[in-house]
Amino acid sequence: MSKAILCKLLGLFVLSVAVAACSSDSGSNGGSSGSGGGGGAGGGELVDQCVNEPDKGYVESGTIHEAARACGAGECLEIVVKLFTGTPTDEDIEAAATCITECVLADSNVDGVSEGCAGCFGIQGSCGAVAGCLECSNPDSCKCVECLDDSGCQAEVDACTGVIREFECTP
Repeated sequence: MSKAILCKLLGLFVLSVAVAACSSDSGSNGGSSGSGGGGGAGGGELVDQCVNEPDKGYVESGTIHEAARACGAGECLEIVVKLFTGTPTDEDIEAAATCITECVLADSNVDGVSEGCAGCFGIQGSCGAVAGCLECSNPDSCKCVECLDDSGCQAEVDACTGVIREFECTP
């Protein structure tokens, strides 16, 4: 896979301890930004949750990625670590996604972000942790990008947000 493809992402927020494999039922269709109603972690599949403002701007600038990374490495760290140890249950995966989503919603740096868009980053955090993407302590690293791509996490998050953050990954 080419470096250009690997580096074309939605911008990873992955946790300092890293993030991994995606849960197939970690969101619901809709939110205040995107299609449908509801939003957030838990329920069906999220699609195009970040296409409206201010969500799109937060994704493109990387601000929401940083908010989610900080949540996974801080407030939600204990829950995320469970995903790396042993065999995580669906409840463990949902708890991590929910914690990150709620933490992002409370972050003043992404004021006004929709629940659905924040939910996409909860999904990404839990997905990357389950996949064991330990290289993602630096979410913009090419190795992290490759791990999320190979695990299918990035494709799930790209569909969820509907916005692709383009940047050059770092070696």
